[in-house]
Amino acid sequence: SVAKFFIGPNLCLPNNFLIPNYDTFLFFDFGLVMESEFLEYFSDLLDLGGFNKQVNVFDYDFNIIVENWILKHDNLLKYIKRIIGYVDDNDDNDDNGIIMADTDLNWVAVQDIPVNWGVFAFQSSKKNL
Repeated sequence: SVAKFFIGPNLCLPNNFLIPNYDTFLFFDFGLVMESEFLEYFSDLLDLGGFNKQVNVFDYDFNIIVENWILKHDNLLKYIKRIIGYVDDNDDNDDNGIIMADTDLNWVAVQDIPVNWGVFAFQSSKKNL
């Protein structure tokens, strides 16, 4: 499948975890950290935007799953396996969403459950261009 990003103005955002000063939002319909193909496209998007690619991955209760991961094509499978293993081990929790953010919180990608739309939100003034 080909990854597609959608820009959606005036959509209802899950603002319980988004920092209010994010001003740009892209929506996606792929498992955030469950598919290597999607993460490759996401990594490329971060490169194109000049974004920081050092990330932390959290569960929906803000428990750290992966810390200080440098997101790049050649290490995706290792971390995907770690994240899927964590989700599987904690599947008794209904809130099995994933939050991925750069270490400076200039952007965040969130998906509340793998079958729902995810959102990539960022501060356009904080891109490293």
